[in-house]
Amino acid sequence: MSGQFLLLLPLLVTVAQSHSRKRQAAYVDLRQNEMVVEPYVTRNFTLTCTVTSALFQEYDRDSQKYYTTNSRGSNKEQLVRTRLLRATISGPAPSAWEVVAQQTDTDSNATSFEDGVIAYGDIRKPTYLDVTWSTATPSTLGKFVCDALVVFGDSAELKKSTTLEIGNNLKGADFSKMLEIGTADILSKVKEENNALKEQVQNLKETVRQNLADHTVTLAKIESQYQKIIETGLLQHWPFGSYALLEPTSGCPVDYISTWAKGSIRVHTESTQRNEDEVSESNHLKNPVLSRENGNNFVTQHFCVKTSVLTFGPNWPKGSYCINKKGECPAGFQNGWLRWDYEDGNTKANQTGAVPDSNFSSHLTMHYCCRDDGSPEDEISLPTNHPFYLYRRGGQCQNVRDMNVSHEFLLFDTENKDNDDEAAGAVPDVQVNNIRMELCYYHTR
Repeated sequence: MSGQFLLLLPLLVTVAQSHSRKRQAAYVDLRQNEMVVEPYVTRNFTLTCTVTSALFQEYDRDSQKYYTTNSRGSNKEQLVRTRLLRATISGPAPSAWEVVAQQTDTDSNATSFEDGVIAYGDIRKPTYLDVTWSTATPSTLGKFVCDALVVFGDSAELKKSTTLEIGNNLKGADFSKMLEIGTADILSKVKEENNALKEQVQNLKETVRQNLADHTVTLAKIESQYQKIIETGLLQHWPFGSYALLEPTSGCPVDYISTWAKGSIRVHTESTQRNEDEVSESNHLKNPVLSRENGNNFVTQHFCVKTSVLTFGPNWPKGSYCINKKGECPAGFQNGWLRWDYEDGNTKANQTGAVPDSNFSSHLTMHYCCRDDGSPEDEISLPTNHPFYLYRRGGQCQNVRDMNVSHEFLLFDTENKDNDDEAAGAVPDVQVNNIRMELCYYHTR
């Protein structure tokens, strides 16, 4: 009998050892740290998911992961994820859930998917996931469940805890208080956001005001610089077309675009009898104007001729004035001519350089462009950087913006015998039979 017992003893030990290695499947549990939860009142409310199993855990150096194994190590069971979920559709058996937080075997830190919720956990044994609301909110109420995803060989199994309902013990007064506190909290947040918005608007206003002030200063500087450029004449251009002006002592205009050429016409005036050639005492015409050579008298007109027809420039402004013709009269002008009856004799008129349209034969004929489509009282705009002459028309010199004007005249004592002076068409203010021309001299104020 004792011998038989000794033979059976190793078998009994083996069975006992076999029974001692048998383990229960993984178990998922969900617990709360506060039994009564009041939104906006309860602080540091925590739900804890735990996963327990009698299976052993081993660390695999190749994959650097923890595995649960049975005692014989024949198969590996891996816990890969633990989650806390909340029901999104209420009812006795919720069918839709949202993830509040989770812990995976690929991330050492737990992850929270909700603002104001902190998650902390460890996938290794002991396995747990703590999810904490620093202050309970309405989202803290509802039905929650934990699940654990276990991979075993080629298969996977999702283990779940029992459903835990938070807030099912609240009464009507609790909900009224929650509504009151929630409303106050919402109003407080709205007020904070409103104040923040007001501050942003105020900052924006200040930024706009400062930018406007800066732009105003910049604009004033630009206007000042522009005015200085205008004063230099760099951006002032003489009107479009070809024409000529009397040349003053200061020389021909300069506008950096137009091309001006100089020339003169000298007329032989009365030399047999008393000569009455005359020019304004304070004139600004280029010299010489009146001259005498070998007993003969002469009057010389010096001209600035604009020869660049196609250059950029404005149209001549409306007004009452005349210029010398060179080619076609500019738009708005009518043409006319004036004839000088030379002093009889061999010495006639002669020209040098570029001159306006004119004819030389037994008489000198010069052509003009005149207009009287505006009042001489109205100021017109012409370049102000250099003095110039216009011919008077209509009994008054045309006003020019930012320029002073002086009235001058030039008198030619033409042939006394059978004088043939003549004016036709649109011409400057002039008298014939001893031609007197009325001039307007413009200079800066």
